[in-house]
Amino acid sequence: MSEKGNDNQARLLLGLILLIIGFLSPLLSFYIKDMDLPQGLKALVIGGLVFGIPEVFMVIGIAIMGRDAWEFLMSKLHDVLSFISPQRVSRTRYYIGVTLFSLCLVEGVIEIHSRYILDLLGERLVFFHWVMNLLFLLSFFIAGGDFWDKIRQLFIYGTERNSEE
Repeated sequence: MSEKGNDNQARLLLGLILLIIGFLSPLLSFYIKDMDLPQGLKALVIGGLVFGIPEVFMVIGIAIMGRDAWEFLMSKLHDVLSFISPQRVSRTRYYIGVTLFSLCLVEGVIEIHSRYILDLLGERLVFFHWVMNLLFLLSFFIAGGDFWDKIRQLFIYGTERNSEE
């Protein structure tokens, strides 16, 4: 019995390591870009790191750890996300999240059409994009689960809005 438990732990650990490697592999593309390799090879490797390798590693990791371990991890992740972003939040927190969400969208539209902003940011443009992407993601957690549901309903044909408010 103990040997089976150790085997399950090893499978869980190996699967988790493969999931993490798959999830983080696109970050290696920044290093590949600066290597002294032919452009075609760089493009091929970076394309694989961004679009192929993550999915393959994640599928292999899930297959190794098994269904029970995967469901266990997903339940833990769901518990963490429910704690960070509960279904119902206060009105103030909801509007702060919606405001952040809206500002990120409006900023993106303005930036695309404004050469002045691009020139103003200059070297800091990539950092600025990372900050705006993080704020956009953070807005979902701040606004709460009800906001997630509203956004999700935008992409599902035939859903009806509950008017409990």
